[in-house]
Amino acid sequence: MKENSEGRLGSALPQTGLLVALARWGLTTFGLFDVASRQVIQIASGKETGPLMISLAPNLFAYVVREGPNPGKNTVEIMNWRNGKSLVLQPASDTAFLGFALDPEGKTLAYAAMNLRASRSTHVIWHIGLANLERGETRLIASSNSRTPPEEGIPVPFAWSNQTKRVYLQGWLPFRGMLRQSIWSMNPDGTQLTKIIAGPDSVGVPRISPDGLRLGYLSADLDKLPPDYLPAPGVPPGNVLSVMDLIGASKAVWARAGAGAFGTFGWSAASEDLLVLAQSWVKGRFRDLEVRRIGKATSLTSAKIVPSESPKEITDITECRDRTLYWVEKNLTATKLYASRDGNAQPVFDFPDGTIQLLGCVNR
Repeated sequence: MKENSEGRLGSALPQTGLLVALARWGLTTFGLFDVASRQVIQIASGKETGPLMISLAPNLFAYVVREGPNPGKNTVEIMNWRNGKSLVLQPASDTAFLGFALDPEGKTLAYAAMNLRASRSTHVIWHIGLANLERGETRLIASSNSRTPPEEGIPVPFAWSNQTKRVYLQGWLPFRGMLRQSIWSMNPDGTQLTKIIAGPDSVGVPRISPDGLRLGYLSADLDKLPPDYLPAPGVPPGNVLSVMDLIGASKAVWARAGAGAFGTFGWSAASEDLLVLAQSWVKGRFRDLEVRRIGKATSLTSAKIVPSESPKEITDITECRDRTLYWVEKNLTATKLYASRDGNAQPVFDFPDGTIQLLGCVNR
């Protein structure tokens, strides 16, 4: 690993705000949205990230920097956004990073990589490694063998619980367009790599709660989808929201969408419930309807989505400690950041010709 520095002074940043990634024309800028001034203060710019792959820890975020069309040249940069200093993790020869997760203390990065040259349609060569960010060292903790069938998927880290002290991974299918299904867990030393949720029972991106105690995920009940819904290649829409207790390993359904579907979702700041985009089937497509606050036995509307004839979608949702709800609305020409507190929703930031991704809340 090598060190970089962009010279950002943490004292120049506001006390509260939202960490965001703004992408436009192939380049990504990381910044802090100042709630008071409604401006984004730049932290790092000019990063060619492609579709953003990111993991956060206190004062740190890790993301992939793309170095051209060959994924084997991509690197992972781990940045301290308070002071602008960063480390760059480079892949081994002929391998490409698939995903990663920072530990809750920001001292270690667990990552998965695939050997591009040695993998075939009949077998996949992959490994999981740990990068010690304090010593700048990496070591392998788990790997495939030459007889690993690709149907098993590659376990790729996406979260790390500060309660169970385990790493959580999602199965990627390399020869099916990198479809993501099944959820695994393992000890940080690579032992007890265990599948905890089977592939058909998980679609989309799972979310671990801020307190590290629960895992929220979507699954698809195909029999409940609208009669005129035509399955498309890839992951079906999720219409069942479930939560797994990571301590006791019990699973429970928290909500069903029926003939509708659930879109993007995230945990509330207090880890007590989930903020979920509910979608309805209208004129042959799923349309965003409202943001719901869903608990184990409750479901309340937090914000209504204003209907529109032009195509638009809600791409991200998060909540901060003051219970302000933020979401991102994208249409053909621009992306807007909305804020809602006590049911009063309003746009607070516009980003024409680009996209906004919410990374997390900042409170000092």
